[in-house]
Amino acid sequence: MILLATYHEITENDSRYVYSISTSRFVEHTQVLAHLSVTTGSTALSFDDGHISNYELALPILETHNCRAIHFLSASWIGRRDNFMDWNQVRELHKAGHEMQSHSWSHPFLTECKDEDLELELTRSKEVIEDRLGVEVTAISMPGGRWDRRVVRACAMAGYQRIYLSDPFFRPRIVDNVEILGRLMVSRSMSAHALHRWVSGNNRQFGIEWMRRRSKDLARNVLGNSMYHLLWRTLGGAERSLQGRG
Repeated sequence: MILLATYHEITENDSRYVYSISTSRFVEHTQVLAHLSVTTGSTALSFDDGHISNYELALPILETHNCRAIHFLSASWIGRRDNFMDWNQVRELHKAGHEMQSHSWSHPFLTECKDEDLELELTRSKEVIEDRLGVEVTAISMPGGRWDRRVVRACAMAGYQRIYLSDPFFRPRIVDNVEILGRLMVSRSMSAHALHRWVSGNNRQFGIEWMRRRSKDLARNVLGNSMYHLLWRTLGGAERSLQGRG
């Protein structure tokens, strides 16, 4: 099973934030994922948002292991928000062989956007990244993993060819000529051994992650997006005012 392992922030020390990974753990993860990239010939990891740690801490580790990633950028945050990369750093990542794609313009739940706002979120992010880097942007990861058929149609109209979700159990499919793919959201509690079991197709690890995923889906369905997001921020240690990760 070839699946993108997705990261957000890399930290020098352990953090409360559920989607942060310490540098020591990221080194161990990268060893696992670099081997997967070599054996499958595909990119095995990605980053969402564009946090400065992706450049300052993750890049040297990835270079050491000759590993490349897909970076999904919340384009309006680049060069404008504290603790996020600027465009020069993004360019350096791109020149080093990393792929740059979209994570929307400002990271809202796209399913909750009005039609005109949805179009802006999709097209402005794509256009700005393409203009800044001189690359074609053909993929987008869904903020918070939220999507529906209307969002897929809008992505197709905006020129995207691939959509990435935050559900590792999602079966790839094509909708409106757009390929929809799942990803594994890596949390601070995932050890390198657990990651290795996951990418090796270990049934026990699949079971553990399946239970976690379905528990989150149930909580979201019962509480609704707003209440679930508030609970996620409280329990997950998120310190910035961001929409949920999925």
